[in-house]
Amino acid sequence: MPKNISVALCIFGILAIVTVAGIGLHSELARWWISRYPDVTYICAEAPYAVGLVTLLLLWFGFALISGKWNPLESVRGADQRWSTSKFQMFLWTVAALFAYASLFAAFVGAHLLTSVSAISLPSNLLLAMGLSAATAVAAKGIVMNQLNNSTVSRTSIVPTEAALGDLLKDDNGALDLTKVQLLAWTFVAIGAFLTKVFHNIHNLGPKTDLPDIDNALMVLMGIGQGAYLAKKVTVTTAPAIATVVPASIQSKPTTSGIPGTAGTPSPGTEVTLNGSNFGSTQGAGDVVTMHGVAGNLNLKVNIWSDAKITCFLPDGTPAERYTLVVSIKNPDMDSNSAVLVVT
Repeated sequence: MPKNISVALCIFGILAIVTVAGIGLHSELARWWISRYPDVTYICAEAPYAVGLVTLLLLWFGFALISGKWNPLESVRGADQRWSTSKFQMFLWTVAALFAYASLFAAFVGAHLLTSVSAISLPSNLLLAMGLSAATAVAAKGIVMNQLNNSTVSRTSIVPTEAALGDLLKDDNGALDLTKVQLLAWTFVAIGAFLTKVFHNIHNLGPKTDLPDIDNALMVLMGIGQGAYLAKKVTVTTAPAIATVVPASIQSKPTTSGIPGTAGTPSPGTEVTLNGSNFGSTQGAGDVVTMHGVAGNLNLKVNIWSDAKITCFLPDGTPAERYTLVVSIKNPDMDSNSAVLVVT
């Protein structure tokens, strides 16, 4: 079993044991705590939110000790070292739920009410929101891995220090992604509404006070945002794509010297431009533009190679024929769609 998975399972096991023990023995623990630490009980009464923040700080410290990384956002990095939007959403809900639970627990301790409370329950929509955020993160990871295995997308890793918060709202090409904007917008609205209700419940504390639930309307809106985000991931591809060939039809020129298509042909011939996307910013080793014809295949000489446009030359003496052009990327191994070039 990989080391990081073993560590994660150990942490999950410890938290599960502590949570079950705390829920089952919270009345006894509360009596012991109040009798032994009256000053801390006073702090819980006066500053329950501070207890929630301290809880988050302790968890952050534990994360840093285990992972060796002090930036909590390290937990939301994707495989390409950029910040992952779906993981960030899951991170936000985890932080909000932990803060709310710890703050409410502290308020009960401070008000000497914990001994009369059977348990602090987690409302259904809060559990659903956390479950949906986790499911979205897992599904997004699965979609990307499937696309990488099928060579329908490619991912270029960056240096970890180059990661920016703007990545959370952008696609892989650096353009603003409205599905990510929608996903995070409704997440922030829902978390804001949830925490506002938490503050209200703590200031109106009673033996039957619980964590607040999330409005059904917000749950629907969050679900729509997550669905749109995953739907776009399914349809997105970073395979090279040819949109147009300019010109689409050219007239063959006679051979000035040498044999067409061989290294000894000195004449560059007619210029052809391929407009499209995902070609890559530069021509890598093994990246070629191939012209497929009846007589065989020919790799064209490239003059300019950019992510959206490739300029190459058709050798003089190319026989009149209907050809198809394909851009092939060596790493990862992907071919574009074919585009027609007619030589008359």
